[in-house]
Amino acid sequence: MSLFSDLGMHHLGMDERPYLTTKEEAMRKKSILWLSVALLMVGLWGLNQRTNAQLAQIVCDIYPDKNSFSFVDIDKSGGPTPGEPFFVGGLIFRRGETPEANTPDGRFLCRGYFIAPEQDGDVTFVHQSFELNNRGTIHIEGNEPGNVPGVDGARWAIVGGTGQFATAAGEAVIELLPSEGVRITFNLF
Repeated sequence: MSLFSDLGMHHLGMDERPYLTTKEEAMRKKSILWLSVALLMVGLWGLNQRTNAQLAQIVCDIYPDKNSFSFVDIDKSGGPTPGEPFFVGGLIFRRGETPEANTPDGRFLCRGYFIAPEQDGDVTFVHQSFELNNRGTIHIEGNEPGNVPGVDGARWAIVGGTGQFATAAGEAVIELLPSEGVRITFNLF
């Protein structure tokens, strides 16, 4: 007797015969195997396309507007403390251009929170938006080092964008300029 008949389940139409014959079962297993291989190949092809994608690079010079800096002094200490938010904005110029003689190519907005304002390590967590005239916006996020030399070479994640940069991903690299500006190189996938 089978388990089903022992349990009184034979009246439900279940019997002892297997659902598929041995030959049908073997064909089903082969089909599943080939389907799995095909899906794996498609996935690897897509990964290969992503890693071999041409890397686009945009280089901009940023000049913060020092008068735009503000922070919320939540604890009324007179200075920044961990958890307090801040904002600063400024203008974007093409590489090598300065505000004195050129028209801006966009504007940038930076908002963030102080993490450890009294230390040399990461001082703030920031989200920055770079609005490039008539092209779209690139968004980056990351921790900002407190010591000024540490900012040079800092790397932040490109987390998205709009317009031409709607599928933006990659990395932004910071370089300090002698003219109180910052050069940002966007390495985009």
